[in-house]
Amino acid sequence: MINTHTYTIMNLKLRFFSLLFIAFLFPKCLFASSTLLHLDWKNYLAKYDLLWNRLPEKLWQSPFMGNGMLGTYIVYEKDCNSMRFEVCRSDVHDHRAVPETGDGNILFNRSRLMIGHFLMKPCGRILKCDMRTDIYNAETSGTIITDKGSIRFEVFVHSLDMGIIVKTDASSGENGFTWQWVSDSPNSPRYDKFKAGGNTSKVVREYKENAPAVVDEENRTALFTYLNGGQTAVRWHISGKGSARSLYVTCAHSYPEHNALQLSREYLDRILKPSYSKLKKTHREWWNNFYQKSFISLPDKRIENFYWIQLYKLGSATRADRGIIDNTGPWMALTQWPAAWWNLNVQLSYWTTYPSNHLELSRSLSNTIFAGEKNLILNVPKKYRYNSAALARATAPDLVGWVREAGASKDGPEIGLLTWACHNIWLEYRYSMDKEILKKLFPILKRSVNYYLHFLKEEDDKRFHLPSTYSPEYGSASDCNFDLSLLKWGCKTLLEADSILGKNDSLRSRWKDVYARLADFPSDPDEGWMIGRNRPYDMSHRHYSHLLMAYPLYLVNRDQPGGKEMIVKSVNHWQSIKGALEGYSRTGAASLYASVGEGDKALAYLEEFMQKSMQPNTCYQEGGNPVIETPLSGARALLDMALQSWGGKIRIFPAIPGIWRDFAFDNLLAEGAFEVSAVRKNGKVAWIRIHSLAGEPCLVECDFSGELYQKGKRRYKIDRISDTLFSLDLKAGEEVVLYSDPSFKDFRIGPVSGTENRKPFGFYN
Repeated sequence: MINTHTYTIMNLKLRFFSLLFIAFLFPKCLFASSTLLHLDWKNYLAKYDLLWNRLPEKLWQSPFMGNGMLGTYIVYEKDCNSMRFEVCRSDVHDHRAVPETGDGNILFNRSRLMIGHFLMKPCGRILKCDMRTDIYNAETSGTIITDKGSIRFEVFVHSLDMGIIVKTDASSGENGFTWQWVSDSPNSPRYDKFKAGGNTSKVVREYKENAPAVVDEENRTALFTYLNGGQTAVRWHISGKGSARSLYVTCAHSYPEHNALQLSREYLDRILKPSYSKLKKTHREWWNNFYQKSFISLPDKRIENFYWIQLYKLGSATRADRGIIDNTGPWMALTQWPAAWWNLNVQLSYWTTYPSNHLELSRSLSNTIFAGEKNLILNVPKKYRYNSAALARATAPDLVGWVREAGASKDGPEIGLLTWACHNIWLEYRYSMDKEILKKLFPILKRSVNYYLHFLKEEDDKRFHLPSTYSPEYGSASDCNFDLSLLKWGCKTLLEADSILGKNDSLRSRWKDVYARLADFPSDPDEGWMIGRNRPYDMSHRHYSHLLMAYPLYLVNRDQPGGKEMIVKSVNHWQSIKGALEGYSRTGAASLYASVGEGDKALAYLEEFMQKSMQPNTCYQEGGNPVIETPLSGARALLDMALQSWGGKIRIFPAIPGIWRDFAFDNLLAEGAFEVSAVRKNGKVAWIRIHSLAGEPCLVECDFSGELYQKGKRRYKIDRISDTLFSLDLKAGEEVVLYSDPSFKDFRIGPVSGTENRKPFGFYN
């Protein structure tokens, strides 16, 4: 019998000499393992924690935590000398019927609903706080200091189970602090805001209030039962006495069943069963793994800090099987916009999930659309339901909301919002190449385009034109650029999807004809794209709905003759009229400039957003109403500078500002399902790594100079199309490292050096 140890040594020697032989034959193919990120994640992300030494009084100043459905945030209640720990859940909303009278009734009858909060009531008067949100572990810890002592606490929303856990340790002067449950109003926050402001409109007068919660202090439950069915139950448990105590909270929502109390008991039992340390361990494991899907680093450490907090925010806001990201995500507050907004907000919220390699987060959007198909059909007038579907401006998670037909009046409806939502799902398909997603998307996209086709008219110029429709949120126009862009993209995508799925759909020739003969995008020779036919862009407008053909649809792009010039002209004109521009006007401009390779301008607008629009904890609000999408889209603007992959081409470092001489990223995702890593040093690309997950054609644009060298498990075929463009013959599961300096040997990725962020995010002096 051969000695196992001897056999192992012989085998290793054989492999070693085989490697030498291959390296001798193929000196440019260095046959080695793939590059790896070298990073101490815990210490790296610790630099980017949020800090507080001021007492937060608003959501956009506060520490926030969530698990994709359940959420909490901490604010100071000055009037009652307490710290408020809000209890929020993404799917808690009213279920009343909605008459066919527009969005206003949706925001009253099917709005998100607030639930309630726990007040940490100290013995003494609150003087100050010292808090920190550890984003690596998704926990907030801190100390509340009073004139009688202090209360130390740590809080997290369990990453897997529906539980909010607060552990406290009080000084002797604060041993007697108490927890008090307070139920919030069970009514539409829009109604409460309007009523408090003296609004006496018909919809306010006719609104029927839900019954207040029934609170059972003995059993520690609060139960909301709503007028049109459904329940929400909060259940809590307090363990320990004196200085060391723990508060366990859970929340359940049920509809149409009335079993929220039973569900809340099951949820609470689940988080009480393990020890506190085990509960924290399972919570941390999810979060520690979450961040390691991808990595990005740049010289501006404040922007780098901002980026990682947006990933923390996304991981807190949604999961594949949990709540969709509406206007506030899982953190509900008094707002006049208590719903999911589909004319920009939802779409922007998800854009970062695709290139950041977090498709597990993007699936809450696609799953919501797929599950809501029946209601999407019911949203259109009866005579169109046989082949059409649409999405209203604002909806609850079930997507109920009426959409009027186009051409019935000069005040046109928004009929393209479902098509825009389908674009997000198309991106999920393109970044994953998962045909199961495409199979589910195809019939819904087909119905959304069909709704457009009912209203198209062929005019004397032999082109197809649209009647008056609404351009969010500017006004109505015929041949509205917003709708022309979405219809053109929809027809183009249906043709591509039909070919991929081999359907040979009966409407294929119709889509092809509409795509070819659809009216041109109305434009002005000096100012660029207009709102629509005979409707110039001549007043300030926060949305960039009239520019969708450039971003995110890329129907017009810098690879086309005159494309860049048209985009720049249009964006310049849009931004030149001040007054109504808001935060997402700036992040949108950043991505638009990045799309044409203008990295310096993209950075300028991203910085302007961070300086003028962003709140202390990186959240966002307009008019006292919290909205989540804009900072998330700011993270996407940064990714657009680093990597773009529209049009079947992977563009590496397409819009890096001149001031950023170094840049590094690992495992960002490109369309075609490619994981891409790259390092830029001293203004030049050092090396790139491309890993094919699906075996799609691989076309790469990167500013390499000279001959390309490669490192991989075989010698890959590289076809050089131009100085910066080449193709690779990667198969599914294969990867290659490319570089242009044959002496280069350092293929590690880590944080790049830069000026440290001297002002961390949070709320402090």
